Amino acid sequence: MEIAAVHCPVDARFFGGSFSTVVCTDPTILVERGAAAAAVHGIPENEIAAGPKFPEAWRRFLFWVESLLNNAVADADDSEDDDVQSTRLRPDAPTLLLAGHNAFKFDFPLLLCECLRHGISCDGFQQWLFADTLQVVQASARGCLKLQCLVKLLGDPADLRAHRALDDCVALRHVGVALAEQLDTDLPSLLKRFFAFEIDLRSSLVQLSVLMDI
Repeated sequence: MEIAAVHCPVDARFFGGSFSTVVCTDPTILVERGAAAAAVHGIPENEIAAGPKFPEAWRRFLFWVESLLNNAVADADDSEDDDVQSTRLRPDAPTLLLAGHNAFKFDFPLLLCECLRHGISCDGFQQWLFADTLQVVQASARGCLKLQCLVKLLGDPADLRAHRALDDCVALRHVGVALAEQLDTDLPSLLKRFFAFEIDLRSSLVQLSVLMDI
């Protein structure tokens, strides 16, 4: 239904930008499951219908990601004459770390599944690192580990709508930054040092293909 992300710079005082789009869904799915889903996420059908289909939504997300990486390289490079694209190939070029809450069981497999279902190359996943913030809170907190509980305990509830993708990203950023501060570090460093993993793309696609009966 939605794809969203927020950029989390090392310095938590800077928000770093965000991305968000609804994704147009097969109308037959909405007929079968739309009412039950809307009761959870609150996205009206007319908003869903106005969004791009998954291939276009994913293309826009990848463009946003690449813009972040290129800007990071440009900011780190003192020379204005160097080509940004060639600089991206340096050993010290920034790496995207994609994090989500309970994302190993839901978000990341779902994204791979949608790419596979639409015939979109998944090779880009091999260039990223992945982290699940649920593992962070399991290692450092007790009680309710759902995002809605954690944001009330550790974050800034503000005026966020639960289960809307961008609002959940903002809430998770608040929670992650608060946890990192308790451990005297920053969120990107915490995730990269202890909780970031590379994806085994081949095994993941094989498993998804079996589940999807492809």
